[in-house]
Amino acid sequence: MDAMDDDNTGSADMQAQARQLIERLDRKLGIKLHEIIDDDQLSPRDRRRRVVGQIFEAALARVQPEAGAATVGAAPPGSAGDDVEVEPNIAFAAENARYFASLRGKEMHEFVFSLTKRFENMVSATGPAELAYQVVGAGIVGLTIEGGINTLAGLRNRLPLLKAVEAGIRKIGMRGALLAAAAALGTLIVFFLSGNQKAIFAMIFNDTDEDMIVRNWQEALDGGQGDVYLKHGSVVAFPQDWRIRDGGHTKVQLYRRLRDGTKTIVYAGLLFGQKNVGPLGVEGLTLFTLGQDKGWVSHLFAVPYARNNGTNIEYLRQRPASLKELYEPLYQTRQVAVDRVQDGVRVMSAVDGARGGLVTLMAIIST
Repeated sequence: MDAMDDDNTGSADMQAQARQLIERLDRKLGIKLHEIIDDDQLSPRDRRRRVVGQIFEAALARVQPEAGAATVGAAPPGSAGDDVEVEPNIAFAAENARYFASLRGKEMHEFVFSLTKRFENMVSATGPAELAYQVVGAGIVGLTIEGGINTLAGLRNRLPLLKAVEAGIRKIGMRGALLAAAAALGTLIVFFLSGNQKAIFAMIFNDTDEDMIVRNWQEALDGGQGDVYLKHGSVVAFPQDWRIRDGGHTKVQLYRRLRDGTKTIVYAGLLFGQKNVGPLGVEGLTLFTLGQDKGWVSHLFAVPYARNNGTNIEYLRQRPASLKELYEPLYQTRQVAVDRVQDGVRVMSAVDGARGGLVTLMAIIST
């Protein structure tokens, strides 16, 4: 695969719009995101952490007292570890999730950027009703796992969608909902303002009845053993959320599909990776485990420094012995879009183009 031009279609325009967005947030929330973005001494991880922190604290300070700030099921910024931040799950109506996962090329890139504007509106909300309006307007039905579960409970009780989402926000509290919105927004801002860096922003949808986990992902990203293999680059943010059961918390990367009659909710997780210093891109492989070892999905993303972007994805009935050995054939056969059905499991993954430095990716695993 030969080296290609590094320009995303409309990428420069989106970066200009992202600059305008942080200027609006600075004015609206009384913060100074531009100083963080323009600080060349910060690593991408530190930059994202500070952006999320400023947005979250300022947004929470604007919440009306009667709206409440209690939270369940959400963790504070930085709780994943010293280096990698977590992204809570986002709940979508199944038809929306499947449509978004099918976007390709320029439409995919523009959709991801449109989410940036939607999350901007969310962190500007001062109460559950206003926040619910912005959430539904984005095609989302819940922020965090608990938010989606609560929305489905409201729909079961025959509430209209907007009222069900609002009730779900009230149950988890504005703090938990705003944290999820600020985390996604901060990641998107840093991604779109990555300049000429090689970077990837991925949305991965779990349209199955099994939770999906990535074992020991933090250890793997710290150089130890786990189910993430990074050939080049670093991961800035990784999907993880908490499911509350019997007073305890269970961590998952992608929560399972929810069904109740004609209503189905599908969750998405967000991943953000970027190149390190030097003439290399961001390339890696994630291994998802479905349920209690009911199957595995290997998912490759590649934004090389001087070769074509691409992705690959496979469903596996047996756990691979080595992620490094699994990576090489998947990398060599990567494509802009992959769509396979294996043992009744459909796996799809696509990047927005073979060219470009700021790359968006959509993937979905379906049964």
